[in-house]
Amino acid sequence: MNPNDGKYSRPLWAEVDLDKLRGNVATIRRYLKPETKILGVIKANAYGHGIVEVGETLSKEGIETLGVASLNEALALKKKRVKSEILILGYSHEDFSDEIVANDIAQTVGYEFQINALAKAARKLKKRAKVHVKIDTGMTRMGCLPEDAHELITKALGNRNIETKGIYTHFARADEINGVYTKKQYYQFKRIIDDFEKVLKGVDIHCSNSAAVLNFPEYQEDMVRIGIALLGNYPAFQVANPLPLKPVFSLKTRVVEVKKVPPSTGVGYSHRHRTTNNVKIAVIPVGYADGYSTLLSNRGEVLVKGRRYPVVGQVSMDFATFECPPDSDVEIHDEVTLLGRDNGKEISLYEMASWMRCPIYEALCLMGPRIERRYINSKETSKKPGKSSSSKKLKRSKYAK
Repeated sequence: MNPNDGKYSRPLWAEVDLDKLRGNVATIRRYLKPETKILGVIKANAYGHGIVEVGETLSKEGIETLGVASLNEALALKKKRVKSEILILGYSHEDFSDEIVANDIAQTVGYEFQINALAKAARKLKKRAKVHVKIDTGMTRMGCLPEDAHELITKALGNRNIETKGIYTHFARADEINGVYTKKQYYQFKRIIDDFEKVLKGVDIHCSNSAAVLNFPEYQEDMVRIGIALLGNYPAFQVANPLPLKPVFSLKTRVVEVKKVPPSTGVGYSHRHRTTNNVKIAVIPVGYADGYSTLLSNRGEVLVKGRRYPVVGQVSMDFATFECPPDSDVEIHDEVTLLGRDNGKEISLYEMASWMRCPIYEALCLMGPRIERRYINSKETSKKPGKSSSSKKLKRSKYAK
């Protein structure tokens, strides 16, 4: 229990295990058809894991394409010379077409004006703009409507300044194992694609996200888009084909104060918790400003030395408190696991998300920049003389704020 471990001033950190990420890639590849490509979805800072570190790792593992939400995310990867293709899954204003084309980034399009803007930029730069045409088959979000898809695909394929890299749709309810609505979406998408079958050589067709990959492997097509599963989590509590995935992200802190208090002591703002016995109250430096939600107040739990303790009182901006028996061995500087494993016990992402009453994706994405990311990466360590390939090194991210 060294309070100076890692040389931090505020003991709150996430451990992101890149070795487990590599293992998840291998597990998923064994499950997929040999010819199926993977688009690794790493938008929203790789769901809080760190877009640069995760992106570099996935690229080195042979992931063909990386999907991001915005031009800024794409440029962060380009600056690190990540070799994988990069696709902006989200919207980019047409005024940024020059920058997208100049940096050899693929852009999702759902309207003709987007194609025209990218083609204009490509002509000026004497390049071809890369696009993936998105069809909205039932998500009612981004993409052209099915009745407009034929015209849009024809324009994209017929423009000599445009290189159509892919055509795709997105399933709205693939986490439902019965799959009634997913099948409806899939067959509507396939009817459109089949009309262009003879002219789609080199164009990747994709529709499956993590949930669809695990529930409907027959819908793999040329490429699958996987995000949450690569990071070791199932997209839903139940999936049809569970794989031995390992969560990459864990969240930890240390006890900074411990005090013994009598019964009827109020804890935290508004005294939303009152002790009923003689207890210890331990203070930890994590709060809602870090993404540790107020919904965890009087609901969440933590692990210390493999034992569970309840979060009590109102989670505040910078601190939370948990309660333990007066004879417990909880002390200042003890490591506290908020998410992850400790001595054979686990607080899972599904458990935390249920306490927060939110999807698991949201729980991860809420983990803010005040949380230091430390990367476990045995491959990096193994490159150094005198180190075995099985040893692990914790690396502080250069991009953590």
